[in-house]
Amino acid sequence: MLGSVNQRPEDRSLPREKIEPMQLVAAQGNRGIAFFRGWGEYGLSSLAIHPRDPMRWFVSTGKDLVEVDLQTGRSKPFALTGLLDVHEMDFIDGRLWLSNTGTDEAIAVDVDSQTITQSIVLSLFRGNVWVDHNAITDDGRQGTVEATDRFHINQVFDAMDGSLMALVHHVSGRQFMRRVASKLVKVQGTGGVLDLQTGKGHNLQLTGPHSVRVVGEEYWVCDSGRACVRVFDKNWQPLTTIPTRGWGRGAVVMEVAQGDRLVAIGISATRKRYLHLIPGKQQAPNMVELFDPRKHEPIASRLLDHIEQVNNLYVVTEDQAAALDKLS
Repeated sequence: MLGSVNQRPEDRSLPREKIEPMQLVAAQGNRGIAFFRGWGEYGLSSLAIHPRDPMRWFVSTGKDLVEVDLQTGRSKPFALTGLLDVHEMDFIDGRLWLSNTGTDEAIAVDVDSQTITQSIVLSLFRGNVWVDHNAITDDGRQGTVEATDRFHINQVFDAMDGSLMALVHHVSGRQFMRRVASKLVKVQGTGGVLDLQTGKGHNLQLTGPHSVRVVGEEYWVCDSGRACVRVFDKNWQPLTTIPTRGWGRGAVVMEVAQGDRLVAIGISATRKRYLHLIPGKQQAPNMVELFDPRKHEPIASRLLDHIEQVNNLYVVTEDQAAALDKLS
């Protein structure tokens, strides 16, 4: 599990030095990895494991990219500029793809040469998907619409049909704000996916989505702002909705037996700014929530301490866990 403090000071309840940004969540309990304790202004954002070398890890605090050799403990920063709020990264066809959220671009890195081999700026695709500009805010009141140019890309992924795709908060590339009583309120519900090769977009009407995962023949996406998982078929047609305990970000599919899977999803604690809007019984602590994909329902959860928000989840082997414990 990777986590951090909340970026906005008014949401914080823990000082940075109390944060354990990387933790192993196991049957015997949770434990922090001391090697990564001081990494990042806020904590850790994401990591990727080399597909041919399980001890070769690539870690980001959101503003950088560092290679870590789990066997020797050596770390090697990449000399890359312009990384800002990296959300997720993954190896696709031999290259490490980063969602550089702060600049709205998808970046491919050759990890051996430590160079950027491709950059896709999402503004090239703006206007491909129709969005209802007359949507109203959650309070039901009309107001003057304002807009900024932003997709808010937070993942690059390999789709089931082989397409290179991106998950975005605003699929038209326009983030709409409605001015109500002198305040700007986001108009949510235009999240979806973009084909990074054709520019074709699918408005899935998601609110603040994170973490697309392929589960069998289905896509699971955290519809974070609505505290649920939306399940789609391979053509992005909706199948069902699964409630979660809160804001979902970070997910992993675990093979537990031949043909059997479980899905773990990171749930972040309700932020202080929103406590007055959410009834106490619906306020969630930090946790990992476990789901049965056959029944489309939750089956268990594990509470997390020493973080304020969950950023990502990964499965590691016993050998990798042992190597992490030995890092110094």
